[in-house]
This record gives sequence, structure tokens and C-alpha cells, in this order.
Amino acid sequence: EKLRKQTLLCINTFKNEIQGVDKNNIAAFGWCFGGQTILELSRMRLSGIKCAAAFHGVFDGIARTKLEDTSGPPLSMAICHASADPFFELEDLVFLKNQLNKANGVEWIMHEFGGPIYHGFTNPSHRYHPR
Repeated sequence: EKLRKQTLLCINTFKNEIQGVDKNNIAAFGWCFGGQTILELSRMRLSGIKCAAAFHGVFDGIARTKLEDTSGPPLSMAICHASADPFFELEDLVFLKNQLNKANGVEWIMHEFGGPIYHGFTNPSHRYHPR
């Protein structure tokens, strides 16, 4: 609930206080905790958010929250994560996929990196966190 409130505050500030923002054509991207925020933003289905991308987002607790409404403005979504990422549970991933499949107007794709690729794979200095 706190994440949702903070996300809504940020989006409203972005839309209403930054000059030149097209309120009807917003793209949102996030990495790690920001990826979790993007996943939550996609579930909020706010007007003006057209596309979203989450990279190694933390899925923590997604399966324990319910999506109140599966309708909303159209949204395109990309999710990239590593199958060996220790920061998510398989049950959260399955739940997220089911929610996205049920959501009206959401077009989504998920790319799961397999093998020795772990959390933080977008940072070259992490070298995919090989064990």
C-alpha cells in the first residue's frame, strides 16, 4: 500500500509539475526495486502510462496482494529477469503471469535469462553474478 501511494505521488508530480511532459504518453522503466515499482505501476493501470519495462525487478510479495481491477488504459509491458535471481519466489512469478494474462488491455512479454545469470544482470560490473 505504501509503495502504491508513493508511486502515485511520483507519477502525479511528474505529470503535473514538469513542463513538457505529455501526460498521455508516458513510458516507465525500472531496475531492481525500481523494477518492483514498475510492476506495481503496471497493476495500478493509471491513465497516460503507455508502456513499462522492469529489469531484474523484485517480485517480493506480489502473490500476497490482489489486483482490484483488471481493466484500465492499454499498456505494453516488458519484464526481464534471471531465473537464478535469489530475490524472487517462483510463486510470485507465476502469480504475476496469471494476473497479466487476466488483465484487460495489457500486452506483455517476459524474457527469462537462464543459466548462471543472477540479479543485477544489466550492470556489466556484476558479470551476471556467476557463482
